[in-house]
Amino acid sequence: MNKITYSKTGRRHEAMHKTNEDCIGFYQDAQLAVMAVADGASSSNAAGTASRLTVDALLEFSKNPAIWRMKPADLRKQILQVLDKHYLDSNCSYDELCATAVLVAVNYPENRYLAVSVGDCTAVIFDRTLSPSILLAPCNLGSKQQTIFCNDRAAYKRMRLEQGSLHQAAGFLLMTDGCGDAFSAASAAPMLRDLAALAILSEEHAQQELEKIAEEIRAKHTGHDVTAGLMMCGEDTDLNALAKATCTVVLPETENTETPVPVPEEVTADEEDTPQEEITEEITAVCKIYTAQELSEAFLCEPFELLTALRPLLKMHTAVYENGCFTLTGGGIT
Repeated sequence: MNKITYSKTGRRHEAMHKTNEDCIGFYQDAQLAVMAVADGASSSNAAGTASRLTVDALLEFSKNPAIWRMKPADLRKQILQVLDKHYLDSNCSYDELCATAVLVAVNYPENRYLAVSVGDCTAVIFDRTLSPSILLAPCNLGSKQQTIFCNDRAAYKRMRLEQGSLHQAAGFLLMTDGCGDAFSAASAAPMLRDLAALAILSEEHAQQELEKIAEEIRAKHTGHDVTAGLMMCGEDTDLNALAKATCTVVLPETENTETPVPVPEEVTADEEDTPQEEITEEITAVCKIYTAQELSEAFLCEPFELLTALRPLLKMHTAVYENGCFTLTGGGIT
C-alpha cells in the first residue's frame, strides 16, 4: 500500500498554545497493511495521550492473525480489551483517556479488509474506478458536540464494523472530524479521486497535494485539529493505468527520465529495417506495460531479438521506452 498522511493543530488550538491532540499510525509488512487515526477529546486533560494510546492499541489489535476468523461480537470485545490494556497501563486516569478513532486493516493473503470506528471519525473507501464513498460515517449522540469515546460504556454497542473483499477496493481515506465534513461532501468526489490517483502514481506528489488541500480546510475552520491518512494499492498494474488515464493533476516532469534503449552491436542497418515478424506481431498485441525482461520471457526470445523487433517501432514513435518499461499507445508499444 502507498500511504500519505497529514496532521496539524487547529488554528484555535494554536492560539491557545495547545499541541495537536490527534494521532495517526501506519504499519505494513508482507501480510498486512494497517492505518489508524484517533482524535483526543479537547475537554480532557489527557487528550494527546489518549489519541496516541488509542492508535497504539488499534495497531496491536490488527497484528493479531486471529481477528480474521472472529465474529463481530468477538471483534468488538477484542478491540475494547486491547484498548483497556493500553489505557490502564498508562499513568493517566482512565476517565481522562477520551478519544474517538477509526481503523482500516488490509490482509493481503486473504484479499480482505476490516474497518472499525468509534465516535466521530470517518472512513472513505475507493472502488476499482477510484470513486469514493463513505465506508464508516461518524457516530454521534444527537449532535456533533456529543460523541462516543473509546473508553465509554456505550463503545461496544456504538462501535461500527465493516468487512469486505480487497478485490472491490482500491484504497481508503481515514480522517478526524477536523476535515471529515469537507472530505465527505459530494462536491469533494473529484478532488478525492485525483488525490487517490496521485497516491497510486507518486506518493511524493500526493503528499504535497494532500497538504495543500488540508491547509485550505484548516484555514477555513478555527476549531478542530486536522488529520487525514490515505492508503492506496500502488502495486496494482490496472489501477496504475487507470490513475494515469484519469488524474487531472499534472505531475511535474523530471529531467532525464527517458532511458535510451541499448542497441546490440551485431544489429545492422538491414536488420533494423526487417524486424523479426513473428515476435513483432505478438508484441504489438500487448496492451499493458512491461519491462524488457518480462517481454523476453513472455515471447521466449533473447533480449537482443526483442530489441531488434522493437527498434523500427521506436523509430516510428509508435513505441516509447521510458522508466525501464515498454507500453502500448495508439496501437504500438510506447
